[in-house]
Amino acid sequence: MSKAQHWKSFAHLWDQLGAPLRPGPEDQANYEKFFRDWLGQFPQSKAVILGVTPELFHLRWPAKCELLALDRAREMIDEVWPGSREQVIEGDWLEMPVRGPRQLSLCDGGLMLLEYPRVQEQLRDRLERLIGPGGRSIFRLFALPEMRETHEVVLEELVRGKIPNLNVLKLRLGMALQANPEEGVAVREILRAVESVDSDLLRLAQRLGWKPEQMQAIEAYRNSGAVYYFPTERQTIELFCASGAFDFLGRATGHYALAERCPVVAFKRS
Repeated sequence: MSKAQHWKSFAHLWDQLGAPLRPGPEDQANYEKFFRDWLGQFPQSKAVILGVTPELFHLRWPAKCELLALDRAREMIDEVWPGSREQVIEGDWLEMPVRGPRQLSLCDGGLMLLEYPRVQEQLRDRLERLIGPGGRSIFRLFALPEMRETHEVVLEELVRGKIPNLNVLKLRLGMALQANPEEGVAVREILRAVESVDSDLLRLAQRLGWKPEQMQAIEAYRNSGAVYYFPTERQTIELFCASGAFDFLGRATGHYALAERCPVVAFKRS
């Protein structure tokens, strides 16, 4: 399965995802903390969302803000984006077919889709050209903890019923299986690790007291060519500030399971 097919499958399973893989009310408030009052000072502002995350569309945007989303997966646009078709462009973030300057860019979890550090640096460079002086780029990260855990520990907690749902499991297990951020982790390895506990995923769900339909969301990993990359929060901040075009503005986290690994971090275009 190609990376494009991976996201085609995910479009159909979007409603099965939840925190921490999708942002919740705390995350929405943390995004707004870094831009709403500031952006509202502009008579006319322009913002771009990298991806089609519904929760970012539903933020409390200033009345005169022109909002545009950019996503290369047609299926995600058709099935997930809640705005009008005129508000979204089908295209690659690295090609950035969006007219600048923009005052703001937002992205929820999307950095993990890009090879670290090379391709993430390319995105930073595209944003340098898109975001005007004083503008802001804000990301919610999936950040590797400084103190690593092993996948054996994660699976042991799974068997003991200490992991509340598949969303938490996938993130913890993916980070634990990753040898280093440069190599990332193939998502099919996450599925294989879960199946090492029980090859029958529906039986495993019943055993854990999870809803069976939750397990559909991990089936998209089977034979997928997708790789996720998990640098630490510190590594991401250093990468975005390394060129001198962005300054670190601040961070905020929520209180849900694994929120400490999902900070909202903000950068100011210098």
